[in-house]
Amino acid sequence: MAWLGIVSGALTTLGSCPFLLSRPGIAAVVGFLSGAATLATSIGLKQRREWARLGFIGILGYSIAMGFGGAWRLRMPSLSEIAAAGGAPPPGISQEQLDALASSMRPAVLVGALLVGLINALIIARLCTRRVREEFGAESAA
Repeated sequence: MAWLGIVSGALTTLGSCPFLLSRPGIAAVVGFLSGAATLATSIGLKQRREWARLGFIGILGYSIAMGFGGAWRLRMPSLSEIAAAGGAPPPGISQEQLDALASSMRPAVLVGALLVGLINALIIARLCTRRVREEFGAESAA
């Protein structure tokens, strides 16, 4: 589990760097910081640190919330927004078709968020078991 977090955190951190440099803003900073936090806590998990176990639980909870929030806020850009950004709208596509695409995508994205959220919840449950808490030294500190 720690290796997956290390790879995910490294890829997210490195992948957000170009976005952070080209279009700095809240989303870019949050992406970079969440990747860095995932990387740091995953390295700590590998070393069996209690702070990392607690931090990773927090990151998984944050990930669940962001997944559902992103799925809920899903929207397709309007044709005028595409043109204003300097892009060319796809030929033969109407605004009604874009709106229909967004409404048909939302259930699929929500199902994806539900599945990822379920996996994250199972990992949280595992990290909260007595055996794992003892392994990370939580019981001796309490």
